[in-house]
Amino acid sequence: MAPARRCSRAADARRRRRGSRARGIAIIEATDYVLYRADALTDLAEVLRPLNRAAEAAAAAASAWQLYEQKGNVVAARQVAGLIEELRVPSPV
Repeated sequence: MAPARRCSRAADARRRRRGSRARGIAIIEATDYVLYRADALTDLAEVLRPLNRAAEAAAAAASAWQLYEQKGNVVAARQVAGLIEELRVPSPV
């Protein structure tokens, strides 16, 4: 396979992943199920973490934490707070 075609296929796969992630989150955000939304955002953070996308993962986890707090789910909020702490990106000095 030609290198250009491989690059094109890789870029297409990345676009499809981004699109499916955005659609999945959009679907769940349109519901009133706050805990499902928080769970989906936590899952997203866990998926992004090994891809070295710590800032995006931390943002998703922070959103999940807010939703868990809103619903009073102290246990889940505490778990996500730990994830946020693990993802914290050190600021350049």
